[in-house]
Amino acid sequence: MHASIVYETLIYEVEDEICVITLNRPDRMNAYTTLMGVEVGQALANADDDDGIRAVVITGAGRVFCAGADLDHSDVNLGRVERSPDLTPPSWWQHPSGTAQGGRRLLHPFEVRKPVIAAINGHAVGAGMTLAMLCDIRYSSDDAKLGFPFAARGLIPDLMAHWTVPRAIGSGLALELFFTSRLVRGHEAMAMGLVNRVFHADQVLSSARELASEIARTSAPASVALSKELVWQSLELPLAVTRAKERDQFNAVARLPDAVEGVESFLQKRPPVWTGVVSIDAPPSTLL
Repeated sequence: MHASIVYETLIYEVEDEICVITLNRPDRMNAYTTLMGVEVGQALANADDDDGIRAVVITGAGRVFCAGADLDHSDVNLGRVERSPDLTPPSWWQHPSGTAQGGRRLLHPFEVRKPVIAAINGHAVGAGMTLAMLCDIRYSSDDAKLGFPFAARGLIPDLMAHWTVPRAIGSGLALELFFTSRLVRGHEAMAMGLVNRVFHADQVLSSARELASEIARTSAPASVALSKELVWQSLELPLAVTRAKERDQFNAVARLPDAVEGVESFLQKRPPVWTGVVSIDAPPSTLL
């Protein structure tokens, strides 16, 4: 097991090539703060840099994934601060460039060159749900409440939700959820396309880890990284550009040793032994 990295608002653990990032403010239902946002970005950058990590799982401590922004964090509602809370997201969330903050690189989930799976073990509301929407795959508890109640607070969804949510469920359903601030349970969220699969709460994390392990075992690191990049980029690139990029990436990955290993292991009916590493075979894109 890799040495754990210590954060104030997260638990960061790596075992069997899987990194689990746990939002760790259970006494506040893992409510999101600016510090947590920065630490999530740092943790994701660490996972991206570590070639020993093949997949990332984000989950929450306790019975909740994330209850949204911590509106009480500045003691505004306790009368000790006579001003409005600063709810403006940090600039790095508004401009996802991977640039450093305080000397450390920060990344969004979709910028990480490994699969990022949201294990929504309980309620994911507001910033909790918009964070989950930045992940590649979402597994949810069947009894979790999920939604975007920003308009009910006089706000609008953040963390690029106006880009991610319509692309996942369509503009009509996205706007219905945004306009009404309605919360949906796991099975309805799955029917909409907000989440991939639904489990009992005590099975969400283990199921996400199983998926992460399956990916690590069966799929070459560079293949996964390049497919992820192409899918996320294709959401905003013209068809002709995506087709050209896909062709170039296919030709590049076909020349790697793992392409030979993939074919040979299939013909020999044995598990593949991947030797490629993301840092060399799938360098960071300049477009994400």
